[in-house]
Amino acid sequence: MSSEPQRPFVHRYPPQHLIYGPGSAGALGGVLAGIGIQRGLLLCGANLNAAPGVVSGLVAGAEGRIASVWAGVRPHAPFETVDAAAEAYRALGADGLISLGGGSAHDTMRAVSLLLQAGGTIADQFKDPTKAYARADPRPDVRRIPMAAIPTTLSAAETTFGGGVTHQGRKYVFVGDTLFIDRIVVDTDLFATTPREVLVDTGFNAINHAIERIVSPSHQPIGDAAFLHALRLLMPALQVIGSDAPLDEPVLTDAALGAHLSESTNVLGGIGHAIAHVLGGRYRVPHGTAHGLGMIPGLRLAGPRHPAGIVRIHDVLRDVGCLAAGDTALDAVIASFQGFLARLGRPARLRDIGIAEADLAAIARDVMGDFSVASSGRADLNETRVGELLREIW
Repeated sequence: MSSEPQRPFVHRYPPQHLIYGPGSAGALGGVLAGIGIQRGLLLCGANLNAAPGVVSGLVAGAEGRIASVWAGVRPHAPFETVDAAAEAYRALGADGLISLGGGSAHDTMRAVSLLLQAGGTIADQFKDPTKAYARADPRPDVRRIPMAAIPTTLSAAETTFGGGVTHQGRKYVFVGDTLFIDRIVVDTDLFATTPREVLVDTGFNAINHAIERIVSPSHQPIGDAAFLHALRLLMPALQVIGSDAPLDEPVLTDAALGAHLSESTNVLGGIGHAIAHVLGGRYRVPHGTAHGLGMIPGLRLAGPRHPAGIVRIHDVLRDVGCLAAGDTALDAVIASFQGFLARLGRPARLRDIGIAEADLAAIARDVMGDFSVASSGRADLNETRVGELLREIW
């Protein structure tokens, strides 16, 4: 029994369907028909488009409902690629969107949907130059764009109602209730085509999603159940994926479904998410790598305020055989994740990815301006404290 009082909360169940199963993406026609897409535009990156049989298999299974493929998705969804994809959609006369790949593909799709509803360019959506955040309100006079996502990484970006786009070294975050993706097709046959290194890297994105939300001020029991189970699935699965052991269906299933459970719009992330956004925007650091680096500051900051959440994480790490020794539960949890990063060959310090100590003050300033910090209600957090946390992982 928890001794921590439960704050009031509202849990929204988004209007999404998750379709899971090996080979499920091969029956895309019925999925697209179910949300009214007859002439869809498939968005993906150049590498996936060139992968033998992947895109062609989806197009064949879509039964004529994919009218064209736009393979211009780029990491971190730069402004110019979003605008180009929206123009391709209009020129095609499409009636829906499909994203294939990782977080950048799904963020690009939602950003295109935003433009098709709001008009203008992606830059036009961020009207306040002092804020890298925009909320899109539904417009009753504008048709909502139906969307389907087919993830091939563990970013879990397909589950949210917003995304991140980048411009001139800065990450811009947007959200909107009309931006939930209608259908998510989790096909482990496609995950098997993704390089192990990419799965491991994006797996830390999912892990940080879960742990920051377990110790979030806005945590609540429905979210806790999902996030804790996400860790139970992800930690053992990533250890196998990061090794030379064969990848079988159960491992890929645990990783894919664990990633899906790690994300929720009902509970906010924190400084670890903000650090990831800033590192991606300023330095083009892969989002999973950035989340791995942001985990420890997030735990260090939130742990003392939310000891019950730390105990829950501690118990999961013990149950899956990943718990390290520590004088306190927080010390043990931090040591466990540091060891996990090391075992899987992930960078644990900012200097490991070439960031200079002289940059820490500027990074701290940008972190304070990020949505994940600005929305956290942490009145005691300032650039000095963020700088201290960054220096700890430099």
